[in-house]
Amino acid sequence: MKTVALIPARGGSSRIPGKNIRDFCGHPLIAYTIQTAKNANCFENIYVSTNDTETAAIAHKYGASVILRPDEISRNDSTDYEWVVHALDHISILDGKKPEFYCILRPTSPFRQVSTIIWGLSL
Repeated sequence: MKTVALIPARGGSSRIPGKNIRDFCGHPLIAYTIQTAKNANCFENIYVSTNDTETAAIAHKYGASVILRPDEISRNDSTDYEWVVHALDHISILDGKKPEFYCILRPTSPFRQVSTIIWGLSL
């Protein structure tokens, strides 16, 4: 069964500009989420959904695939539904099918543990 990680990381935070790629203890904040997803060893792929080219470059550097999303679904008032549908459509075009399961991992949780991901997927 195909399971993927989806990491939302739009480039337009109004409260903390560039928060997803800001340095946090020597690495961009988003790097911790990508690495924990990799360490969980339960995802066929890890996708970062972003509208920001700098975020995309950092995501690639840390080993994630990138889905570039349009600005119209990357606003402060955009819903998770919008970017998730966009990401799943993109994945099905690339891979020929949608994943059976996906896990949304927000990049603003750098202390998330592998065990938490595995526990969540087991539910």
